[in-house]
Amino acid sequence: MVLIGAMMAILTSFSPKMIALINSIPIAILGGISLVLFGMIASVGIRTLVKNRVDFSYNRNLIILGITLILGLGGATFSVGVFDISSLAFASIIAVTLNYILPKEV
Repeated sequence: MVLIGAMMAILTSFSPKMIALINSIPIAILGGISLVLFGMIASVGIRTLVKNRVDFSYNRNLIILGITLILGLGGATFSVGVFDISSLAFASIIAVTLNYILPKEV
C-alpha cells in the first residue's frame, strides 16, 4: 500500500496541474497537515520500538534514540556542494550508522 502511494506521489509530481493545485493550498493548512504527518511518523516509530520491546535501560539504545530525535527534530542537515540531505534523512542515516558502530555489549 505504501509502495502504491509512493508511486502515485512520484507520478503526480510531474503534472503541472497537480503542482498548481498543491500550490493553491494555504500555508496554514499545509502546516497543519505537516504537523499531523510528522507526528504520525514519530508515533509509528515509537510504537515500533515498544512493539519490538527495545530495552531503554541500555545506554546504547538511549544514545541512538536521543541523537536521532535531536537531529531529526532540530533540523540538522548535511550539505556538500550542491548535494543536500534533509534533516529526517540525515537523522535516519546517523541512526543506522550508530547502530552498527556502537558496541552491543558493555
